[in-house]
Amino acid sequence: MQSRIFSHPGPWVLVLAWVALWALVNPSGDFPLNDDWTYSRAVKTLVEDHRLELDNWGEMTLIAHLSWGFLFCKVFGFSFTVLRWSTLAWSLVGALGLWRLARDQGYRHGSSLLWGLLLLFNPMYAGLSFTYMTDVPFTAVVIWLTVFLARAMREPHTSHLLWAALLAVVAVLMRQLAFVWPLAFALAGGWHYRFHWLQWWRWSLPLLLSVGAYFAYLGFGNTMGFLPETFNSKLALLWEVITHPDWRLVRNVAGYALVSLGYLGLFALPVILLEPRTEPRWKRHLMLWTGLAAGIGLLIGGKAFPTLDNVWVDWGIGPVTTPDHFGNVTQWPAPQLPVAISWVLTLVGVLASTVIWERWRSQSKRFFTPVLSLSFTGPIGPMAAVGLLIYLAPLWCTGLYDRYLPPLFPFLVLLLSQHDAIGERNHRPPLRWAVRSMVIICVGFAVAAAHDYMEMNRVRWQALQELTEHHKIPKDRIVGGVEFDAWNHFSNDNREWYTTYTADYMVTLSPVQGYVVVSEHAWSRWLPGEGSVYILVKDENLRPLSPPESG
Repeated sequence: MQSRIFSHPGPWVLVLAWVALWALVNPSGDFPLNDDWTYSRAVKTLVEDHRLELDNWGEMTLIAHLSWGFLFCKVFGFSFTVLRWSTLAWSLVGALGLWRLARDQGYRHGSSLLWGLLLLFNPMYAGLSFTYMTDVPFTAVVIWLTVFLARAMREPHTSHLLWAALLAVVAVLMRQLAFVWPLAFALAGGWHYRFHWLQWWRWSLPLLLSVGAYFAYLGFGNTMGFLPETFNSKLALLWEVITHPDWRLVRNVAGYALVSLGYLGLFALPVILLEPRTEPRWKRHLMLWTGLAAGIGLLIGGKAFPTLDNVWVDWGIGPVTTPDHFGNVTQWPAPQLPVAISWVLTLVGVLASTVIWERWRSQSKRFFTPVLSLSFTGPIGPMAAVGLLIYLAPLWCTGLYDRYLPPLFPFLVLLLSQHDAIGERNHRPPLRWAVRSMVIICVGFAVAAAHDYMEMNRVRWQALQELTEHHKIPKDRIVGGVEFDAWNHFSNDNREWYTTYTADYMVTLSPVQGYVVVSEHAWSRWLPGEGSVYILVKDENLRPLSPPESG
């Protein structure tokens, strides 16, 4: 497989781009980010105490993710930096996988490289590559899972099916949502060929093995007692929403559908602009006016992009978890994204999403068309359409974070490749330059935003270290943000663990009323604006003696 991948220049460009991303952003820093403190605690316990213990925080299976981090820490020693290395390795694997998927689907080398770059420098994917969150590893695994599922639909090679089954098991042991991929494969392939009993094993093997692995893990976890109380909590929430519906469910589903598809349209915009237009003129006009109406509706409703929690947060990536911004995880401190740019992003994203909607509609229709011979596309398009719906529908009901969207990139590749004229359009120079400009802006924003996020957190944790080590302030008197507070105080035995510390001192990104500024530490921003981290004290009499000079 490697010889096939690296026989073209595209993957080498992705490798160089990934190395540049790593070098420019710099993953070093021994501190947790976002929710990865809880996964890091589990790995630390595995490495040091040789036992598996999960916090009552997440609801995922996790075991494959923890195993990967454990392997890295056994070789290099435990640290948050090492765990970030483990995620960065997956980020490259995912980008190469999307390139391979695009090539398999008939995209030319340039368009396949474009898909890889759009994933690698997607703000959510790039930002999460510098954490130990599950999102990037999960995305990488399901991309390669999609590669082998699509190959198994086109070619009757048992090896493709076995690789797909193996990857389906790994993906399900990271996140339960991975069931979407083998389920869509079984439904699309089985229905397309009328569930012929001789071929049923072919379509159901990845699903059956992943379901078996899940229940084996569930039984083992219940027997050993390491499953957290929050395990599968989203499933319980979904059941509650479905069994007790009200008018808000319809509103939420409609809103989340527009926003999530608008995000996906924005992600795939350069490819959408380059692909041939196969719709009749009247349909293109209908898509245009429908997209404009939907986009304007979002703007009127106050849902201008970025509007989803938890990574792309206005003029940067995050989330910002310091106490002065806690609960407001869609914005950074000033400066913020200009309103005009936010409106343009919203309208453009929703307009581009009309192409995805149209492809989804046409491929869903093909799902019910009996075809008894395996063509080039076969049931691949319907598999993507079914998978997209099965993945998003529960999240539309219960709520979704923006970081849940990158795993849908392989479905986008499949949906947007289902036409005869793929890669054959003769693009005019203005369009080519527009696409190149978009890619440059995307790359520049992702690199600068990821750098700023890491740099801000490095300075924040240096300020926390100043308090705890230089001034000898006990950790239970400091509020330093969700990661610091949870890493030091979270307990499965105490549901109200957050009451075990007091806010005598705070580390924030802005002054807070009622607190005195002890010191200010500037951090370097690559995006426009200035940033500072503040050490605050609630009572002037508690102020540490001889604080370091600001900066």
